[in-house]
Amino acid sequence: MFKSRMWIFLVCGFLLGAIGAQAQTQKQPPFLRPTASLYGSTGYWKTLTPDSLPSGQASFSVWYDRINPNPGHLTVSTVGVGGAVGLTDWLEFGANFEINRRVLVRRANQLSFGQQQLGFFGNNTPGSPPLPSELMPGSSMMPQLRFPPSPLGNLTGAAGYYNLLPFASRIQGNGVGTVTLGLKLSIFSEEMGAPVGFGVHTYATIPTHRSAAYLLSSPTQTGDVQFGSDLLLSKNVKNIADLVWNAGFRRIQSPDNGKIVELSDVVPLGFAINFPRNARLQFVEEVTANLFVGARTSNTSFGAEDPVEMTMGFRAFLTRYIGLSAGYRRNINQSGGTKTGFVVNLSYNYGPPLLEVASTPPSLTCTADPSEVLAGEMVRLSAQGVSSSGAALTYEWSTTGGTIDGSGPVVQLRTANLAPGTYTATVRATERPGLSSDCSTRVTVRQPPPPQPQPPTVTCSVDRPRVQVGEIVNLTARASSPQGRPLTYQWSSTGGQVEGSGANTRLDSTGLRPGNYTVRVRVTDDANQSAECSMQFAVEAPPPPPPPPQVSKLDECLFRLNSARVDNVCKAKLDNVALRLQSEQDATLALVGFAETTERRAPQLAQTRANNVRAYLRQKGIAEGRLNVRTGTGARGREYRRVDLHLVPRGATFTGFTVFPGLREAPQRAANRSLQPRPSPIGVVAGAGSKKARTSGTGTTTKAVLRSPSPGRVILARTR
Repeated sequence: MFKSRMWIFLVCGFLLGAIGAQAQTQKQPPFLRPTASLYGSTGYWKTLTPDSLPSGQASFSVWYDRINPNPGHLTVSTVGVGGAVGLTDWLEFGANFEINRRVLVRRANQLSFGQQQLGFFGNNTPGSPPLPSELMPGSSMMPQLRFPPSPLGNLTGAAGYYNLLPFASRIQGNGVGTVTLGLKLSIFSEEMGAPVGFGVHTYATIPTHRSAAYLLSSPTQTGDVQFGSDLLLSKNVKNIADLVWNAGFRRIQSPDNGKIVELSDVVPLGFAINFPRNARLQFVEEVTANLFVGARTSNTSFGAEDPVEMTMGFRAFLTRYIGLSAGYRRNINQSGGTKTGFVVNLSYNYGPPLLEVASTPPSLTCTADPSEVLAGEMVRLSAQGVSSSGAALTYEWSTTGGTIDGSGPVVQLRTANLAPGTYTATVRATERPGLSSDCSTRVTVRQPPPPQPQPPTVTCSVDRPRVQVGEIVNLTARASSPQGRPLTYQWSSTGGQVEGSGANTRLDSTGLRPGNYTVRVRVTDDANQSAECSMQFAVEAPPPPPPPPQVSKLDECLFRLNSARVDNVCKAKLDNVALRLQSEQDATLALVGFAETTERRAPQLAQTRANNVRAYLRQKGIAEGRLNVRTGTGARGREYRRVDLHLVPRGATFTGFTVFPGLREAPQRAANRSLQPRPSPIGVVAGAGSKKARTSGTGTTTKAVLRSPSPGRVILARTR
């Protein structure tokens, strides 16, 4: 039944607001705001706005509020009056008086004083005072809760009470509430150009009764002073909606200096939104919460202790001075009991009347930029309008030729396909229906002249930026005519011979010296308009010939006295030589056998040693044609019992060697004396001071230098 009456109330409130809004025509003056809240200071219901009343302006309100907190499943209905006055443009004084507060307890067994009225303590008669052992520690009056809730239930060690109405019991309280006085300081205001609104509200709540005996029969207040401060923040969202945030701290003085109950302090939080902000009928939503903090008498809340309430409703400005707001309220975090409540606030604002100003059309000027164009070009049309009342203007454009693109004070005029002549563009600026101004501007359209011939364009490139003397350079030109005209090409160069014509030619660099050269191409159309392009290339000298291949001694095999047997050490060296010859297929190997002069049959022994080395290499797969055997006779010493292994690369010639007594031989190398792929056999020259030499091996007879500046030295040389 109550819910149906509540919805009827809200619907009637909306209809009343709509009727009041419709009764005001566009010519009526706007409404006055802000309006007084339930706390006296200006705001919504329980959320305050940071803006203050202007100096000399006042707001008064009469309101009814119903909430449903826990524990006890309370229903608290309050009727109050309040108001605020602007002391300065940034300081506001507010006051509020709760004329009557009615507290209905639906679950008395959840409250300490409720169980006392039910006879759970003392001699178990209703209202019997609790025994000292049944009291809360440190309290002179408040008993502990019994659970299960009965005279025989166990004492829980905790009380049961609502922090803001601690004396609520089984008795339905009905009496005067508190008086609240406050000051609100507006620090930043969006009306004055600040990005957000910001203010501070400080207040004190004064009890009208402090007697515990009175409050037990009329539990309408805490019985002591409350005081606190709130920070207020607001933001206008695109002139459509207002968002408001509140956060603060309230000090709750405990009754009888805490001898009855120690109450918690409160952190009040609030958020509100209303839209559309400048309409006479606005939607309002408000969310508030009371967070109980600090030391207090142990309490049993039977659920969430900190109440959070949401209120949704409307605010209607019936006239310039009278406003009505109403909302449906619901507790959203506590369970049990009825959670439905509502609030109604009727306000009256006192302030200066709005002066009626005779309506005058807006002033309007307009321009065309440029005012003279060729057909097909765009024209920028601009209008500058000023409303006498400061209202926003709407613009509407028309033209006698062409097409309008865009809307608002600046648009574009398209002149495509217009014949030469003068055309008129007209703009109308409207402040409201029936109040507008017109402005016209002219645009002259001329026929564009025939298009002028446009020269061709050309880019060019070479296929190689660097060439050697005698190489060909390919030249490419990429040309085009914007009007599609035929083109001819003319090439020139600072060096070389250009061969051919057209877009692709070539240049012969034969006979050019090393250096940088430039090639130019001129492209000409049939209107004798031309374009040029140049490119560069460099001619480099041919690289120097590679150095001639060199003969190198790979290794040597040593033999025992009077022995030609290839031992394992020598075989290991020959294995490496065989691998080298296999990797260098164009090379040959010169095998030079030596024998000590004191050895038996030294010349034959040197030949045999070289032949044995060759035979081993043949076993390793080296062709006989790549193995050239030479012999030589050395002096005394074991170092002459050996075979030298000389690698002869393709194009190199083994020219001979010199034997120095007591030292190893140093082969003489000559580069590319003969183009023959294989070296000729090397003869053997032996004996110091002899005038003729003997030949050794399979080669032809050679002549050699016979004399030596040092006695005992043998010179081995090859001649052609």
